[in-house]
Amino acid sequence: MKTATVKRLWKYVSKHKKLMIFSIMLVLVSTSCGLGLPWVLGKVVDKILLTKNSNLLIWASILYFSIDITRALSFYLQNFFFSILGQKVLQDLRHDLLTRYQFYPMKEFIVTPTGKLVTRLINDTSSLQDIFTGGLAIAFGEVILVCATVIWLVILNLKLGLCCVCVFPIMVYAAKKFGHHIRIAFRRSRMALSKLNAFLAENIYGISCIQAFNQQAHFKSAFRKKSGFYTEMQLSAVKNYAYFHPCITTLSGISMAALIWYGGFLSLNSAISMGLLVSFMSYLQSLYTPIRDIIEKYNLYISAITATERVFDFLDRPCENQIQATAPIRNELASQTGTSIEFNEVYFRYNPNTAWTLSGITFKAEAGEKIGVVGHTGAGKSTLVSLLMRFYDLNSGSILIENKNILNLSKQELRSQIGYIQQEPFLFSESILDNILLWNAENRKNVEEALTFFPELKLDKQVFEKGANLSTGEKQVISFLRAVACNPRIFILDEATSHIDSITEERIGHASELFFKNKTVITVAHRLSTLKKVSRILVFDKGQIIEQGSHESLLLANGKYAQLHQRHFEKELVEACNSPLLSSLVS
Repeated sequence: MKTATVKRLWKYVSKHKKLMIFSIMLVLVSTSCGLGLPWVLGKVVDKILLTKNSNLLIWASILYFSIDITRALSFYLQNFFFSILGQKVLQDLRHDLLTRYQFYPMKEFIVTPTGKLVTRLINDTSSLQDIFTGGLAIAFGEVILVCATVIWLVILNLKLGLCCVCVFPIMVYAAKKFGHHIRIAFRRSRMALSKLNAFLAENIYGISCIQAFNQQAHFKSAFRKKSGFYTEMQLSAVKNYAYFHPCITTLSGISMAALIWYGGFLSLNSAISMGLLVSFMSYLQSLYTPIRDIIEKYNLYISAITATERVFDFLDRPCENQIQATAPIRNELASQTGTSIEFNEVYFRYNPNTAWTLSGITFKAEAGEKIGVVGHTGAGKSTLVSLLMRFYDLNSGSILIENKNILNLSKQELRSQIGYIQQEPFLFSESILDNILLWNAENRKNVEEALTFFPELKLDKQVFEKGANLSTGEKQVISFLRAVACNPRIFILDEATSHIDSITEERIGHASELFFKNKTVITVAHRLSTLKKVSRILVFDKGQIIEQGSHESLLLANGKYAQLHQRHFEKELVEACNSPLLSSLVS
């Protein structure tokens, strides 16, 4: 076990001191009873059986039974309370890890597979759970029992005690040596399991693509390869453990043989009493039973500590830089109808060794202004939105909202001012209403009027995973209503109506006229028809603004926007000519 890992885990355990102290007291009671039973047995031999004193038999039986019942009861209670302690520790650990996940920067979710995140939160913590609920109480009690028994044997008879425990240093060395190899094997096994889970999560999520292109055989083959590697790592751990167990068993046999030889010799020469020899045999027999139990659980401990190391690794990963606002922005804007946005010489790239994704972006959207953003794929439109939402922090320059640098505002407060309408919104497996309000009942009043534009929407309808039972139009309506429910000062439409039917688009358009009034709106679009009502259009190309102006002025300039508009017009014309309705009319 790594000392640093154990110390960090101890901090979680020590939060529940009363429960821990009470559990330890029960362990001490159980251990004391375990030490007392062989001693009573030895006294029975010396004081009753050898002297044939039958008057004490009933009292000796009552004493032995009482100690045994006390031991059994304390053993049950220590397991029960240690299990409670374990569940509380695991709850704290899972809570901290999930909290950490919630504040990871967005780039962490890009480079870390979802399956790996789930493995840390569920599988790895479950391995730690096995220690507390299935092994910690027993192991802790047995370790104390072993140590106390060794000390007690030496106290009863120094020479005979040392003879019995002479193999213990070898046991400790073997445990340390094999434990190192077992820990490495389990760490590799955990890594293989994490990769396997990530592979499954990705491919099950994309099962429709696999089926559409008939790649089931490839999926099966790849899974067999990754699963086979995980099996090899598991077998490696089992192999090391298989060597470890018989080694300890052999040493236990040597110790018992030494007791029989040397103890029997002392007894025959009247150096020790027969009762003491019986006690030593009983102690030694009871000593190796817990040792074997500890060994049985050793691989469990190593696996759990390895899993804990990986959990702590994810707890140590950096979170978003949460800077507290000097003054709440919502309060400052309470009397205003819009919010100005200003980009000043903004530069950004995702990796230090790549080209600039955004280069020298400078523009200002006045409060209540409607801005359109267009450009080819990869021009930097979505990156612009990500920087405004502070999913990423810019490399240089500044972004101001109401003349306040967003780096000096808390991200929570900043994002509460922005209604983000996504092209493909994420939907939870809850009701449609829950997906709109995101479980914030106070937002219901903000969206009541907007709901009248979509009377066919069934708010109590349960959404399947990934919204599989909803149409594209329904998903887009939910995304729109979700943003409206927040009552933001700024709306961002990221290709919000690119894949919906004309009727739904028209309804969203009517609702937008009402709810976007006097609000600052940034519309990112491929379909130029959605930009007819914006006051200004920014044309992006290779991370730079190459043109800006109204729709008419950009067409007259006959630049990049005019080319995009011409291509868009030609595409719509071709689609209209190929439509079934037009074909039927011509025929």
